[in-house]
Amino acid sequence: MSDFTGRAAEVEELSRYLRTAGESGRVPIASISGPPGVGKSALAHQVAHLLRPHFPDGQIYVHLAGMSDRPRGITDVLGEVLAALGVELGHVPATATGRTALYRSVLAGRKVLVVLDDVSGMHQVDPLLPGTPGCAVMVTSRTHLVGGAGPRIV
Repeated sequence: MSDFTGRAAEVEELSRYLRTAGESGRVPIASISGPPGVGKSALAHQVAHLLRPHFPDGQIYVHLAGMSDRPRGITDVLGEVLAALGVELGHVPATATGRTALYRSVLAGRKVLVVLDDVSGMHQVDPLLPGTPGCAVMVTSRTHLVGGAGPRIV
């Protein structure tokens, strides 16, 4: 991306860490946090673009609007993601728990990068974590995320 400059150290750190997907037996999770307007989303997009060859089964991008007046509901988000992954509407469970289980089953054995943008807390992240070590997750948030699966903070 020719309009992206700076943040070389962060790009390298994120890229190196997320490329470890599948090596450690766990899903690497990186969290980019900071105040509004510092370029968290731009950094995530740049890194995702650079990592495309390392995740041949695709990338999933979800804007969760976590800091807006109307954060997106996880049940709806999971329904949209499952549809994008090719699951027919009639096969999508009604509950968030059921959708999370199906989402993880659909991603099993795949190498996918999941980008979760504008997250308010780990409660929005946890249901969207793949269960397959070949996947990786990158999260952007205005808040310092703690708990859950323990993301690496950038």
